[in-house]
Amino acid sequence: MITLTAILAGASSALLLLLAVIHIASGMRNAQKTLFILSSLCLFAAMAALTFALVSGSADEVMRRLQIFLAIIIFFPSLAIPFFAFFGRSDAAGRLRRWLPGMITLGILLAATALLLPVEMVVNRFQIAEGGGLWRIGITSTGQLLALLALAVNALLLHSLENTYRAANIPAKVTLKYPMLGTILASIINFIMMSRLVLLSEIDDYFISVGALGVIIFCITILYAGWRYPVFEVMTMPEKGKASSVVSVVVAGLYLLAFAVITWTFDRIGIPYGRFGTMVILVFSVFILLAILISGKARRQLRRFINENFRLGIYNYRRESVSYT
Repeated sequence: MITLTAILAGASSALLLLLAVIHIASGMRNAQKTLFILSSLCLFAAMAALTFALVSGSADEVMRRLQIFLAIIIFFPSLAIPFFAFFGRSDAAGRLRRWLPGMITLGILLAATALLLPVEMVVNRFQIAEGGGLWRIGITSTGQLLALLALAVNALLLHSLENTYRAANIPAKVTLKYPMLGTILASIINFIMMSRLVLLSEIDDYFISVGALGVIIFCITILYAGWRYPVFEVMTMPEKGKASSVVSVVVAGLYLLAFAVITWTFDRIGIPYGRFGTMVILVFSVFILLAILISGKARRQLRRFINENFRLGIYNYRRESVSYT
């Protein structure tokens, strides 16, 4: 049975394949683009495996395709981490060539292990609707650990992109703003999904649909940015000796801390598990909003970010004066 969840997952895999084909056909090659093509193809294969699992009618097919999906997702960080680490950055020192082979080798070994070990170590239950179609997946404690690792990888990707954007000049920031926004939106959705997996040890078709929608949003932002700007020609040079920004890591840590504290509190007072995710997101959103409103520096940075990237008609006299001086 073809459900809306399967359609969204299939659409996300199709968009990822389209992204890879477009950048393969574009001709110009560099390390950034090559890593992006490989990452897109890897995630395309994962979403395609998930799509086939969602439309499977038998238990054996579901487990076999989920195992393939799991193996590809475990391999994916070995491409995604190097890509985000060097996206928009110059690799004049050759660091990428030094540690990329080791990252890929480790990813291949972990993926092969996931294929050889029984998938029941991660997925311990699932439910198929009466008319066909997978709609709920339950995971073990090993699966919860993998979800936590996925959150850590996501925070690392945001950290890399944040510092690239911070070191970029104004034209480069204009080029990178759409990929950055797409990555942030997809990351927020991923944090919600992984948090639910850690908390409830299961995920249903609604959250799988939302996750596929996050991939679609990311693909659309990359397509739009690639159409308007030379996305993979940006080469920023981070200042030597300057401390890297850790805002994304701090926000991710605060989210996990709020998630843990609120979960424990609600568990003690007996609020149903199904309402945990919504409560955590609402409280954390209020926390971030209050932090921005209370902090004058945060308000200034937010206003400056909006003016520089979305209100380009406003001339930044202070920045231009410093630049010309």
